[in-house]
Amino acid sequence: MLGNIVTGCSVLAPAGMLTELSSGLGVTIHTAGLLITFGAIVLCVGSPLTAWLTSRFERRALLTATLLVLTLTNAASAFAPDYDSLLIIRLVMLAVGVLYTPQAAGTAALIVPVEKRGSTIAYIFLGWSLAAAIGLPLITFIASRYGFRVTYGAIALTGLASSLLLWWRLPGGLHGAPVDLRTWADLGRNPTVILLLSITTLQMSGQFVVFTFMGPLLGKLTGANADAVGIVFALYGIFGFVGIAIATRIVDSWGAWRTSVLFTVLLFAGVAAGR
Repeated sequence: MLGNIVTGCSVLAPAGMLTELSSGLGVTIHTAGLLITFGAIVLCVGSPLTAWLTSRFERRALLTATLLVLTLTNAASAFAPDYDSLLIIRLVMLAVGVLYTPQAAGTAALIVPVEKRGSTIAYIFLGWSLAAAIGLPLITFIASRYGFRVTYGAIALTGLASSLLLWWRLPGGLHGAPVDLRTWADLGRNPTVILLLSITTLQMSGQFVVFTFMGPLLGKLTGANADAVGIVFALYGIFGFVGIAIATRIVDSWGAWRTSVLFTVLLFAGVAAGR
């Protein structure tokens, strides 16, 4: 889970400091936001490709190496001389970082009983909610006072600590099933998988259209300062954390389908209440 916090902070960090990136690198807010856009493209394309290329690697070595690359690229981001350099570093960061979350979930499934796999995988994903609930407010706080370079340095130190803990605590000798390229073709012909993928894509696209520019939007529309923006990010992450915590308690008994339906209904209820 700690590794997912580092991964989440690495992916989401620009959203918490767009203003500082814009002023520090001499680019517009829109251009700074492209750090997230291009990063998302790399995540989308790179996930199946890297899963295939690394499926035969031993899991402890793979996950530790991934965190070390995130550590090094965050450290390099702290010294990036200009926007173009930062963008290139970020693309390398996410091309490798895309490995961590799915491989961590798969590794967790290897070391727990079958009946506990659903809740364990959900627990692994708590790291992303914590990255939003704790990581992003801290990123906003540090960046608003010390700049984006110090912020990247702090993420790098957290990544180093996480990689050392992972190597120490995760058992060695873990291998998953090799991924065949034909697997993706088979998934593409599965209507249930396509439906779930389409729903997830639609939901996350709508979410991140606003989330990416949340800080500048709040500042422009409400005059919110960096601390107020950090509180909004914290609330976002806290409620995500609560939702996943509930899911971890019910998914093993309810099943993935009924759990997903419950939270989708709650999502629509929340949108309707907001309107």
